[in-house]
Amino acid sequence: MLPDRAARALPLLLLGLLAGLALLLDRATSLPFFSPGMGRNDPDLQIRRFVATGFGPDGKPLYTLTADAMQHYPLDDRSELAHAKLVRTLPGEPTLDVTAAQARVTESGDKIEFEKDVVMYREPTPALPAMTLRTSHMTMDTVAGQANSEAPATLLSNGDKVQSTGFDYDHTNARLQLRSKVSINYAPPKR
Repeated sequence: MLPDRAARALPLLLLGLLAGLALLLDRATSLPFFSPGMGRNDPDLQIRRFVATGFGPDGKPLYTLTADAMQHYPLDDRSELAHAKLVRTLPGEPTLDVTAAQARVTESGDKIEFEKDVVMYREPTPALPAMTLRTSHMTMDTVAGQANSEAPATLLSNGDKVQSTGFDYDHTNARLQLRSKVSINYAPPKR
């Protein structure tokens, strides 16, 4: 027979052992080796003919984002889009369309990275002609209406052709800053 003290301590020792095993089991299930689904970055959501509308702080729509297909990845909370199109329409601003073969949306949805065959088109205004910009990669801040790229770009506006490497574009103020290796071919004036 066990001494009286040992008999009283045995349930406490068993309870401590069970708590330690529960903690070990909890830690082990979070390891990729024991839970293979958690280690891979497989999509958890797939949508065909994707449509999303982004709203500003005032509740008014800022933009509409569409794509042929969307896949969401939970590991880094990003969304990949195939054949994406962004249309930004705000009162007092010309409509801005951006299309690309691929796009990636960050977790907050405020930034979109457009890749492969990127075309940005700004409608004409009374003060400015229409503008078409082509590049291979561009990042757009959908809330601020700003876009930038470090890739080579070609801009067509009013017959003029501008080429540069990298640019910063502020849609709200209709301001385009070219970064480097800029060449301009002016179109002859129309008579």
